[in-house]
Amino acid sequence: MGSWRGTAGLIVISISFLAIVSRYGLTIPPPWPPEEAGISLAARQLAEGKGLASPLVAGLVPGAEKKSLVPIVLTKVAYSCWGRIFGFELESLRWFSRILATAVLWLMFFLAVRGGLSEYSSLLIALLTSLDLYFQVTANIVRPEMVTLVALLLSVHCFLNGEKRTPSVWYLASGFFSAISLLSHFLLGLFSGVYMFCRLIRNGRGDHVVLWSVPVLSFCSAWLLFSLDDPDLLIAQSTSLITADLPRSWISVVACVLGFHLIRSDFMPGNSPVWFVVVCLWIVALSRRHLDPFFWPAGLVAWSYLIFFVRSHTWYWGFFTPLGYFLLVHLASRLLRETSRGVVALVSLFLLFWIGYQTQRVLLYLKSLETIESENAMFLRDLSHLVPQGATILSFARPDPFFYFSQWRQDVKIYEWPYTTIPGWRLSQFLNQIDGIVMVQPVFIKELSRFYSPHHVVKRWLLRSAPSAYQPTIFVVRDRVKPWR
Repeated sequence: MGSWRGTAGLIVISISFLAIVSRYGLTIPPPWPPEEAGISLAARQLAEGKGLASPLVAGLVPGAEKKSLVPIVLTKVAYSCWGRIFGFELESLRWFSRILATAVLWLMFFLAVRGGLSEYSSLLIALLTSLDLYFQVTANIVRPEMVTLVALLLSVHCFLNGEKRTPSVWYLASGFFSAISLLSHFLLGLFSGVYMFCRLIRNGRGDHVVLWSVPVLSFCSAWLLFSLDDPDLLIAQSTSLITADLPRSWISVVACVLGFHLIRSDFMPGNSPVWFVVVCLWIVALSRRHLDPFFWPAGLVAWSYLIFFVRSHTWYWGFFTPLGYFLLVHLASRLLRETSRGVVALVSLFLLFWIGYQTQRVLLYLKSLETIESENAMFLRDLSHLVPQGATILSFARPDPFFYFSQWRQDVKIYEWPYTTIPGWRLSQFLNQIDGIVMVQPVFIKELSRFYSPHHVVKRWLLRSAPSAYQPTIFVVRDRVKPWR
């Protein structure tokens, strides 16, 4: 599949993409940085044989000091294997994510070619994805999304081989990669896994269903047996996780599903299409048989879109971006085959405009990096001077001070706010044991201020994580120690 022209184009896109995201470096942090610190530390502990404990949230998440039963274990294993070879520094682990993201571009290209698109249309998918700021940010952080997406796409490719080739071992391989995606990030792997299972049932081959299901059931059973070793801990952590995943209001769900999260402001990247419109167009076209028979993996996009009914985190949009552009270009290609030259010219002009707009947004971010970097460095130096010797602090800031303090202030013990549902009694007990909090101000006011009083703000910073997006961050200490009742 693919000629030398397609391969050459992919190489150019891949090198340009890696150059851009590596230039971002540590400057543009993720919106909730504790995830990076948690996975980095968990990967190191696995490599050292210390198990799956999560000490950064000990005291906040039940049993975190013993083991973490959040089903992203294979993500931690993957980063652990990488860290054994290349080191556990943040920049090294981010390079693993960047390389996986580049693999996504290649896998999407070959998937599009298999679906009947021309090489130029397939390259367009890779180009649009590589220029998307959501995808760039998600590809530049230590998170499960890229591990899960690579496993998912490999599963789809093996599934397609199983439909067209013999032996049926391809279905076994597809189930193996589906199992990896499930235990790399259960929520992201769930919808795609269900969709492929339904495809197998529709095909009516019982032996294929069994072959695909064996590795999935084996992996999930092994994880369940491991978790049931401490059922009370499993129930406590699962309850906390599920409660945190439930939407706070129906308004936020509707806004997210309609794509408002993508176009709300410059606080987070926003050069993606409104995917709700794209998914709806596909559903309508398919229901009216305008696209029948249609390349079935396109339906995977609609199923994957269901994640936004549950969570709306920025990195989930980065996970969805390549799937969304795959559907958009595939849909446009099918529709343009039966339209006039004028419509083709109009669509072509729009695509050129969109590529130019994306490029302009990326250049704007790159231009702002030096200023953002200097502001972040000043914040970390200020905080380091403010925190007393041997202190214990709770962190939820951008940039995350964990990595800076790990190098320059090893006397300071840092816990990370997990931004999950924590009972008031547990939170109060924990806050009585710390010396200060460095946190994004709105989160502190909403989540902690009533449990951490009386207190005063030692210093306030106005930091940026995007060109014109300012976020207030504060360092707070108690005026006096007040036991919890």
